[in-house]
Amino acid sequence: MDVEEDIVGLSVPFVAGIAAGASLLPATLTPGAPRMTLILIYLYAGIAGLGLTVSTAAACYFRVRKPIILASLFLALGIFCGLTDSIGDLGTMGTRSHVAGACSLIDGIDFPTGTTAPLVKALLTGDRSGLPRALATSFRTAGASHILALSGLHLGVIYMLMLWATAVFGHSPAARRLRWIMIITLSGLYVHATGASPSIVRAFLFILLRETAILTNRPQRPLVIFCSALTIQLLANPSVVRSLGFQLSYLAMAGITIVYPRMKAWYPREGGFSLPRKVWDAASLSVSCQLFTGPLVWLRFGSFPQYFLLTNLISMPLASILIMASVATVLLSAAGICPEIMIKGTDCIANALIYSLEIISTM
Repeated sequence: MDVEEDIVGLSVPFVAGIAAGASLLPATLTPGAPRMTLILIYLYAGIAGLGLTVSTAAACYFRVRKPIILASLFLALGIFCGLTDSIGDLGTMGTRSHVAGACSLIDGIDFPTGTTAPLVKALLTGDRSGLPRALATSFRTAGASHILALSGLHLGVIYMLMLWATAVFGHSPAARRLRWIMIITLSGLYVHATGASPSIVRAFLFILLRETAILTNRPQRPLVIFCSALTIQLLANPSVVRSLGFQLSYLAMAGITIVYPRMKAWYPREGGFSLPRKVWDAASLSVSCQLFTGPLVWLRFGSFPQYFLLTNLISMPLASILIMASVATVLLSAAGICPEIMIKGTDCIANALIYSLEIISTM
């Protein structure tokens, strides 16, 4: 097996074990849990531990990489982690820090429209407390609630900004090391400051693995990065497998990793800029995500966004541009050098996003 097959072959049974271990027990355990529940936890964990010991012994005895033995080993390890994590929950990766300073800075920017500042706060900090109820309803009805929920999308856009900003350093070994330090440090600070939600942590792990591959001159294999990030996150916090945000985030990325490249390739690749090709690429991305996340959304909420394709084709580019413009506006405002035209430009983009989603929500 090559590296990709090795990682996938070990990651899949481990994740299956985590899910199996978590599903055997109640979602929450309190200090006053019934004695029988605790006995079952220790019994299940003991059985999983025994399976883990047997699998490890078999792997050591044969001294060869038997796929079935290794898969059994990681399946047992996953069940054991999922069970023992319920005894003492590790909590989420990091705690939500205060973002009051950033929110007050955004509130201090004199946007012409009153809904722009609350929207910018929601996009950059995850604080939706000031968002008008009617606006939140429009986003939800149009199927664009994921834009307001702080997720990997937001860190991904900020990552693109950091790539552009650090491109001036060049591509020498020293420049790549400096770029790695800056990007990982700033991304980590953003994750910590915004509360380290499962989808944000997932995006950070993707960035960390990708940048490390670039730094060490290793191939950037999307499936390897996907499975590695999934395994690392579950090792750090097995109970996160119950989180809907975690499930939707990885399902969306599974669609992007597996389906999107194939759908994208259906459209002929020609030289130069092609607007129809760009539209096809965006539509392929949206459909790829919905193919994997749609069934879970229907199972959990009993609904499916009818106009998801139209919503994503319009809102995703606008939201990405708005995030980038908002970051620049906030940083320049903090330095006291933000030109009025940038503030008005950010306001116009926010209004365009709001107006388009309000129209879709009434269809």
